[in-house]
Amino acid sequence: MNNEWETPKWLFDIFNEEVGGFHLDAAASHYNALCPNYFTKEDDALEQSWWSPRVESQTQYVWLNPPFQNPLQEQFLLKAYKECQEAFVQRKRLVVYSIIPSTPETNRWINAVSKASEIRFLSPRIRYIDAESHREIGAPKWGTALVIFEYPRPHRKPQVAWQKILKPKKKRR
Repeated sequence: MNNEWETPKWLFDIFNEEVGGFHLDAAASHYNALCPNYFTKEDDALEQSWWSPRVESQTQYVWLNPPFQNPLQEQFLLKAYKECQEAFVQRKRLVVYSIIPSTPETNRWINAVSKASEIRFLSPRIRYIDAESHREIGAPKWGTALVIFEYPRPHRKPQVAWQKILKPKKKRR
């Protein structure tokens, strides 16, 4: 499994429109960043604050396509939850949208995803982009979940839903 599969732009655009714009891509490279503000591996997002004082809003949205392998993925998900908590303490609202493999039988889900406010199982399987070739690769053996972190959670337990995602058709010339 590759740690650096890029988010398809069309998928990002669906959720970017839903929230009115993400201010940060928390796990990107210089070549695949989906937001003007982003953290690379060298920036070490796990050591940075995800709240931007430059954004003039009390609510900020973060996009996160974390490394697929553990322990990094779990560390990123726990960091997302912690960042939401810290923003709340400062009377701000941080919401993190994260796409991860849908593997609810793993410890990662039990430890980190259970802290989410919402979990959406996406259908059909998402075809990610290879970080080296920048081409779409085959769908992985697992599904994809959109995991949304917000603190405090609007509900006592994570809300779970299934969401059909339609890739826009290419325009004919």
